Amino acid sequence: MRRSMPILVALLAFAGICRGGELPKYQLKTGLEIKYEGNDIFKFDGGRFDTETKATFWITKTNADGSAHVVYRRSQLSKDNRFKSDEKPRINFGMFDVTPDGKVSIDPSSAMMFDPASYFPRLPSTAAEMTKWSDHSDVTQTDTAFRALKDDEKTFEFSVIPSRIYDQIYGIGTKFDAVFDRDRGLLTTVHSQVSQTYGFNGQGSGMMALKSAEMKNPAMIAQLSKETDALFALTKERIDSGYDPKEIETQSNKLEADLRALILTLTLTETKQFAQDQLDSMTRERDWLIDGAKAQASVKALPPADWTAKDLDGKDYALKDYRGKVVLLDYWYRGCGWCMRAMPQVKEVAEKYKDKGVVVLGMNTDENVSDAKFVVDAMKLNYPVLRAKDLVETYKVNSFGFPTLIVIDQTGVVKAMHIGYSPTLKDDLSKIIDGLLKS
Repeated sequence: MRRSMPILVALLAFAGICRGGELPKYQLKTGLEIKYEGNDIFKFDGGRFDTETKATFWITKTNADGSAHVVYRRSQLSKDNRFKSDEKPRINFGMFDVTPDGKVSIDPSSAMMFDPASYFPRLPSTAAEMTKWSDHSDVTQTDTAFRALKDDEKTFEFSVIPSRIYDQIYGIGTKFDAVFDRDRGLLTTVHSQVSQTYGFNGQGSGMMALKSAEMKNPAMIAQLSKETDALFALTKERIDSGYDPKEIETQSNKLEADLRALILTLTLTETKQFAQDQLDSMTRERDWLIDGAKAQASVKALPPADWTAKDLDGKDYALKDYRGKVVLLDYWYRGCGWCMRAMPQVKEVAEKYKDKGVVVLGMNTDENVSDAKFVVDAMKLNYPVLRAKDLVETYKVNSFGFPTLIVIDQTGVVKAMHIGYSPTLKDDLSKIIDGLLKS
């Protein structure tokens, strides 16, 4: 009996402030426009980051399952006090679906730059979850723990503690305290605290507040829905050229022509501005893709390399020992966040092709072996990791950036390269590897 007393007291205490067990729900009616503004400060050894954020959400329709279809525009202006800066705000424009209890569905490519959970976090969906609940997102690679702080007739207050794949790597700790307005069905304020010990050693805090929530003209919302559907369908198209410079230029020119034609039909300021921004970036992206394709072609033209390297414990490895097998090299270092994001998929590739004539080797370029070992342990890597700082120029990795993944065929020749993180990395690599195994 004594053991149950603290639990009983805690339950009775929470029941005393509970709104009769009523679950909080987002109230997202078609036509609603929601605006948030926020400021964040992060102070670290030798400097400080200031970030100003403005976000607008339009509920353009209600889906058949009861979720809301949301179009968003977020503007972020970050300043580093160590440097003079006249940078323009970074704009994210996209769409997602969210249920009344905060279950979010978003395209993985969009989620790389914007997480709707910052504005529409999960809410308890059952009475059993009214004191604490959790959520997991494969898309953002995040586990989140929630705990109720206060519940009355007007507000439901709770804490949010996300755990992301790279938090342990960089010593990041984050906590949010959110206030949910029951009558409006929206968050009204969120206070945040963050700390980091690797890379930037410091602490920060921030506050986000609801600025307005009002119904807009139905005709405007209908037009916004129509224009964003067409715009996002077009801008979602990706160039699939096989890294052929001529094909890249052909496909880029077609996408540019299609976007120019679409711009002529747009009537809303928000969509026209986003479309113009996309058009401006297409030339830069095309040139970058063409230069990258030419650089990759030069690497693929190289004769089979015959390098040796040691792993993190000093064991010798030689590439020639893997003739007759497909080899996947993953170039990374601890300070590369996108490298950390990619690693779970590389692990899946290693597991998928275990004992199937495929070898996966991590190629670490950190100065200190302790950084490499820390990542290997934290990420529980299931493949050898080599000290590869002296092998960066072997495949001109510095020309591409990190992570760079290189697929080498059974004769030692580079057959494919994958630059950067992608939500479809595992599938992309599997397609290449399967083709080589069948050849």
